[in-house]
Amino acid sequence: EAVIYLSREMAKLGWKVTVYADPGSDEGEYDGVAYLPFYKFNSQDQFNILVGWRNIKFFDGNYNAKKRYVWCHDIQNPIDHTKERLDKIDKIIVLSPWHRQNIPDVPDDKIMISSNGVAL
Repeated sequence: EAVIYLSREMAKLGWKVTVYADPGSDEGEYDGVAYLPFYKFNSQDQFNILVGWRNIKFFDGNYNAKKRYVWCHDIQNPIDHTKERLDKIDKIIVLSPWHRQNIPDVPDDKIMISSNGVAL
């Protein structure tokens, strides 16, 4: 749900948003957001912002993007956060200060603390 809601809001702001996942028969455009199967992702495309979801290993590939983010929703394995991978990204988005503590060796300038997005 987080990807759906955030993508919808980004599209409302005028961004071209494409989500590569496993939409099955739901492939298509909804609320200005294109949902495509992951195998249609072209690593040679140019991106303003490229977000890898949940796993820093996504950035083992080389992508032409102005900004690269890892959006974490799970507890991270500190071993996965190597210098080589950190050098390829701009920020790791975590959901709380507690969540940030799971990757203590990642420099603070590589961290963005967000939230679960619950608003009342």
